[in-house]
Amino acid sequence: MQKVLVVIPARGGSKGIPGKNTRFLNGKPLIWYALGVANTIANATVAVSTEDDTIASYCKAFPGNTTIVKRPAHLAEDHIPLDPVIKDAVEQMESQGERYETVVTIQPTSPLLTAHTLGEALAAFETAQIDSMIAVCEKAHLFWYTDEAGEVKQFYPERVNRQLLKPTYDETGAFVICKRDVLLATGERLVGTIQCYTIPERESTDIDSWQDWMIAEATLKRKKIALHVIGKANVGLGHVYRGLTIAEMLLEHEVLFLIGKDQDLGMQKIKDSNYPVYIYDNQAQFDELLSTIQPDIVINDILDTDYDFIKNIKDKGIRVVNFEDLGSGTACADMVINALYECSFQEERHVYGYTYECLRNEFYLYEKKERPADKIRTVLVTFGGTDPNNLTQTVLALISEHANYFKEQGIRFTVIVGPGYGDKENLAALAREIKAQQGIVVDVLPDVKFMSDYMYKADLIITSNGRTVYEVVALRTPVITISQNLREESHLFAKICKGIVNLGLHSELQASAIFNGIKRIVENPDYRQYLFEEVAKFSEGIKQGKYNVIATINKELAK
Repeated sequence: MQKVLVVIPARGGSKGIPGKNTRFLNGKPLIWYALGVANTIANATVAVSTEDDTIASYCKAFPGNTTIVKRPAHLAEDHIPLDPVIKDAVEQMESQGERYETVVTIQPTSPLLTAHTLGEALAAFETAQIDSMIAVCEKAHLFWYTDEAGEVKQFYPERVNRQLLKPTYDETGAFVICKRDVLLATGERLVGTIQCYTIPERESTDIDSWQDWMIAEATLKRKKIALHVIGKANVGLGHVYRGLTIAEMLLEHEVLFLIGKDQDLGMQKIKDSNYPVYIYDNQAQFDELLSTIQPDIVINDILDTDYDFIKNIKDKGIRVVNFEDLGSGTACADMVINALYECSFQEERHVYGYTYECLRNEFYLYEKKERPADKIRTVLVTFGGTDPNNLTQTVLALISEHANYFKEQGIRFTVIVGPGYGDKENLAALAREIKAQQGIVVDVLPDVKFMSDYMYKADLIITSNGRTVYEVVALRTPVITISQNLREESHLFAKICKGIVNLGLHSELQASAIFNGIKRIVENPDYRQYLFEEVAKFSEGIKQGKYNVIATINKELAK
């Protein structure tokens, strides 16, 4: 193995950012990042070339092996390039009796360079028949330049989309690797046979300005977040949509998704949204993914979890946040967010209620309604992505039964079913039959992309007692709810918010109760006003929910 000398040039007197090399970046001196990477190289000696006593003291305090090379005053002036500085450092180090084969220059102004990248580059240098290697970042941009005559010209043969351009390479300043003999013989590092080594864009930041500093600070603070979600026919896409909403608000972090192989609907939705998605088939594959990805936090939106599952994640040093979890895993999770469950007290590591609901962005696009509709003209019927009890057809049967009433009132119906609804053809046929035989307009729309528009324009909505309730209330639209199952029946918001006409569990409900609920709202403007005022009390709190969720997640990331 060749003997390597790593030289870190660190001159004092920075003017762009005073005291740059010793200034703290994300909790430690800037130069310590270069020292940390340098000390990972096997069979290497690390030397810092500086004329500044403060920089020297900071380097001596670094918990690793570092030799200080006193830089001569004539090599510490502003106009001096790095080549003579590195040559001087090699000569001073070798004057102590050691001889090196390879010289690596690491700039302290490239704190995002990783040990892995530098290690790969050094291995490539040692196997290639070259004299020098320089770190570059691949760029593909429409560059322009000014020629000798002062004319502005394009630096590309034809104007095409960026993806079709031939890449150019930008020096990053992160590192230069060269042969010792070439450097000492020529006084230059980049001579002879030179190779560019492309490093990830994330690692290419070279701190030369305050803007560069802020980018580096933000990047170092960036965490890796794994959103573990479910989304298939029998559970719908609500968990996936919430994950996508959260991902969109965590732009400063690296976000990816984990999903089971059988979650086909959710998997496709995530892929369509262009987020990285990792698929597993069993617990062993899930564990392997965590070991490979090494997230800082896992956010589970998979309903109930068990204690051993969460403990297995925690044992890997990963923090855990769970959504809507009523399982034993809550005892082990770092934080549990249960927006669908109201609670008069907040347990440690648990937050509850409508102020933690994550509305999709589309629900923030509309002007605030100041009063209810003068008359009920459009009724929206939607029971989620799957509607397991086919309540949609129950309501259509009710429309058919009371067709004369709805016709007299001039009411039309919009029926929206999700991708997991299994009886679309029969439902559409029933709607056509009602329209043809009884004159009631019933529009059946499968898998609507922009649900909020229909909700906002509706005068009344009939839906199940899940997340849709929060969306409707946020838009201040009157709503009748029916619970699909006991879990939905335990969602207490529809009982707390007096503006919601909550009809309870579907299995205990007479169809006449649905009709009577609609009839009362249609015929009683004072009642509509009361419902509107009660719903309005909660709409802003719901809209604040996703910001509360992000604040909660960020607190966990900061721990």
